[in-house]
Amino acid sequence: MSKHLNKIFTQAGKVPNLKSVYAIALYDPNDGSIHHMHHVLIMEGSTPTDPKLLEKEAVTHAEKLGHKVGTLKSLHISDLQDIQAKYRVDVEKQVLIRLSESEQKSNLIRKIR
Repeated sequence: MSKHLNKIFTQAGKVPNLKSVYAIALYDPNDGSIHHMHHVLIMEGSTPTDPKLLEKEAVTHAEKLGHKVGTLKSLHISDLQDIQAKYRVDVEKQVLIRLSESEQKSNLIRKIR
């Protein structure tokens, strides 16, 4: 687990250490804006879960939150390092791009209008 994640998550008692955070971004394929980000904590010694099942879970959660997921695409991130950051998807390269503070503010203003 990265030092950054150690600062965010604390553990108590006899539990396995956090190995990584698997994430699934549900995003608009036209502009890369992320509508839902699903996080799964992967513990040391855990049995891997089928990524298709994790994606199905992400879609179910997004629908319950009111997102219209029919046109969204998914991007799987096997070891997300900064879960507190805001991202968009580079549609061509299929990678996350961290948003600057000014990009975050302009996205918020667009949503409000």
